[in-house]
Amino acid sequence: MIGWRSTRTIVAGFLMLVTLSGLGQAEDRGPGLDEALAQAKERGVPVVVDFFTDWCVYCKHFNADLARPATGLREALDATVFTSIDAEKGEGPELAKLYGVSGFPTYVVLNADGELLDRWSGYGGPEHFLGALGPALADPTTVAQKKARFEASPTAEDAEKLARFASADGEYSRAIDLFRRATELDSSRDLSEDLVYTAYLRARKDAGFSAADFVDFVTEELDDEAAGEGWMLAVNLASRLAQREESIELMRPVLEGALSAAKAQSGPDAESGFDEVDRRELKILSLLHLEGRGDEAAQLKKESMKEGWLEDANGLNAYAWWCFENGVNLVEAEALARRGIELAEPGTEKAMVLDTAAEICNARGNCRDSVTLIQQAIAEDPEDESYPRQLERFQKILASSE
Repeated sequence: MIGWRSTRTIVAGFLMLVTLSGLGQAEDRGPGLDEALAQAKERGVPVVVDFFTDWCVYCKHFNADLARPATGLREALDATVFTSIDAEKGEGPELAKLYGVSGFPTYVVLNADGELLDRWSGYGGPEHFLGALGPALADPTTVAQKKARFEASPTAEDAEKLARFASADGEYSRAIDLFRRATELDSSRDLSEDLVYTAYLRARKDAGFSAADFVDFVTEELDDEAAGEGWMLAVNLASRLAQREESIELMRPVLEGALSAAKAQSGPDAESGFDEVDRRELKILSLLHLEGRGDEAAQLKKESMKEGWLEDANGLNAYAWWCFENGVNLVEAEALARRGIELAEPGTEKAMVLDTAAEICNARGNCRDSVTLIQQAIAEDPEDESYPRQLERFQKILASSE
């Protein structure tokens, strides 16, 4: 779980137009919002707006899936007027602010008067998107109407929906209360992942709620019976906060809690959300952070890689970056990263592997090579603003060492 950046991949996405009758030609994102609302009024259907940015990888995932009829996205969106808006260009920033868009992609459902009916962020594949779109279209009430309905007659469905709105609006404490209320109204709902992620957002953005508060929240909210998905998300997010705080010890209670739950939920009769991959990941993290056996963790991580990864630039990059982030097996990691450079496609993909190799060289005290490698990354991907900052950092380190 530590090393979320190790999952960096290059997705060859392309842009699609959804018009009155469905999908049109690539290169056009669809009508502007005013035209979309006019079309919606004429047809008596809602508007679905895809807020995207050019740099958003998962926005490209969505567009790629949109192009494939088998995903069902085209058919579902034919019941709406669909358009995409670049949140960083033209009217995009103002509209994104108006509709509470803070992450990408975010999908907003509006009635023909432009009133907000629903909103969700992130793209986890066609099933995830359709699972959010279906209920949104089935309940074409405004947010204000949903709030009034909940106050008059609380339901788990409305509590969960309003919790998501509150979280997106930065009202994290209220969101947590509403998620809890949803589970009180329907004990069959497992919202542990939502609670954990909302607490993480609060730790990231609320000065009054620290990373340590997040750890306390998780260990109080989750127990040995909690679903594996919630525990694994908690471990992942705790690792991010621990790296931000430069205190890997911060994640220890969460990791220990996840290990305890996985152990409690083992056995032939156990119903567990911990699958084989989760258990192996927990073992790797235990070796790294609880037992101090980094070499063994690196070997187990290597064994867990997908078949053929040694001949794949992204696979080599993923393993090398994991080693860098965890400070283990750096000699081999550098060799593998350099092999990844040779295999990578020119452009963005090669630049990312060059960046990894530069970081490893710097960690090993060879900042001269770090400067050379990051200069090559800039040449491969001059649009990425992070590489010049990396270059400046490496140059300062090199100058101070000479």
